Amino acid sequence: MSTIAVAGGFGMKAQGVRNDYSIESRKRWLSSALPFPLEEYEHRLERVRRAAKQKGLDAVIIHGDSNEIGYIRWISNFRPIYGTAFVLVPTDGEPSLVSDSVLHGEPMHSNWWMTWIEEAIPARHTLASLTETLVSLLTRKHLSKRGTKLGWAGDYGFPEDRLKSLMPDVSFQNFTEEILAIKSIKSPREVSIQRKNMKITSNSMQAGCEAARAGLSEAKIAGIINGTMMSEGAHDLAFYTMVVSGARTGLKHSHPTNRKLRHGDMVYIDMGSSYFGYSADMSRTFTVGRPNEVQKSILDLAYEIHRKTVKMMKPGALVSEIADVAYSIAKEGGFEPDTYVGGHGLGTTLFDRPVILPGSNTKLEKNMIFAYEPMIVPMEVGTAVVEDDYLVTDSGVERLTKFDQKLW
Repeated sequence: MSTIAVAGGFGMKAQGVRNDYSIESRKRWLSSALPFPLEEYEHRLERVRRAAKQKGLDAVIIHGDSNEIGYIRWISNFRPIYGTAFVLVPTDGEPSLVSDSVLHGEPMHSNWWMTWIEEAIPARHTLASLTETLVSLLTRKHLSKRGTKLGWAGDYGFPEDRLKSLMPDVSFQNFTEEILAIKSIKSPREVSIQRKNMKITSNSMQAGCEAARAGLSEAKIAGIINGTMMSEGAHDLAFYTMVVSGARTGLKHSHPTNRKLRHGDMVYIDMGSSYFGYSADMSRTFTVGRPNEVQKSILDLAYEIHRKTVKMMKPGALVSEIADVAYSIAKEGGFEPDTYVGGHGLGTTLFDRPVILPGSNTKLEKNMIFAYEPMIVPMEVGTAVVEDDYLVTDSGVERLTKFDQKLW
C-alpha cells in the first residue's frame, strides 16, 4: 500500500519524514502492539456503528489526548504521546485516525506503529491544523455537507465550537455515554487481559504490604510496588502509586514521601498496573504494629461494609441499593459522616462504567469489571478502605484482585 497522503502540508516530503508509516510498514510491529486479534476491533466498530445508526448519526468522532487516552486506545490501540487524536467511525465505511501526536516529525517514533487503522493522518501540533485536517477528512468522506449529523465521544476538550465554525451546516451530538455503555461490557478477550493485569496488581500490592515496616520510607515501599509491577509484566502504572502514612492518611490521596513508617501509624496504599492500556485499581490499609481502639474500629467497619455489600452484587443489582446498605452499616458503627461509598468501571479508561455512587440508577450487568472502594476517612484518624476489582458473573461477582483484605 502506498504512503498515506497527509492534509495540512504535513506529508513525508514536506517534513522530511524518513520512516514510512503506512499500514504495510506498521504490520511488521502490530503483533507485539495489539492485545487482541483484529476481529475484536471489528466487533467494537460494529457496536459503535449500530448505536450511531439508532441515534440517526452519519458518523462518530471519538476523541482523546495524552491525558485521557482510553477512548482512542479502545477503538484504535493508538496511544498519543502528547497532543490530541480523533478516530472517525462512519456508519458506512472504514475508520480513520487523525492526530498531532508526532515527535520530531516521525509518526513511527510516536506510537503510530501501534494502530491497526489503515488511514492514519498526522497534523501539525496546533488546534487550527488539527481541526482543519479533520474537516478535510470529513469533507473527503462527504460528511461535512448540509444535514450531516455527527456524534462525538470523549469527556475533555472536544473542539465542538471550532468544528461548528468550520462546518456550520453540520449538527453535533454528544455520544460519550453511548461509547461508555458499549465499553462497559467486556468481551471474553478483555476479561482475560484484565485477569492478567489484576494478578500483576495483586502480587505488587502483596510485595509492598509485606515489605512495610517501621523505619522503611513511603518512597521505598512505592519503589518496591512499582518495581514488582514492571517485573511482573506491566506496561505502565494505571496512576501514580500512593503510599501514605501517619497523620496524612486522613488526606487519603497523596504522593509517597521520604517519611519513615513508625509504630502506631496507619498506612494507606493505592496502586494499579496498566497492561495493554487496561487499568487495575487496588487499595489496602493497615497499621504498623497493633491498631489502637479507634483505628481497629474503622478498619473493621470498612472491611464489614465491603464484605456484606459485595454479597448483594449480581446482574440487575441496583447500585443505589448497595450504597444504602453500606451507609446503614456505617451508621450502626457510628461513622456514617466519615463514610464514602464509591466504585468505578475499569477498562482502557480508569474511570469507566459502572459508576458506583449513592443515588445512582445504574444496574450491574454481566461482564462489567469495576473497582469497589467503600471507605471510612475520619480526617484526624486516617483512611480505612479495602478496594478490590470485580467481574460481574451470571449470578454474582468474582474478585479479580486476590490478596488478603484484612491486614490488622
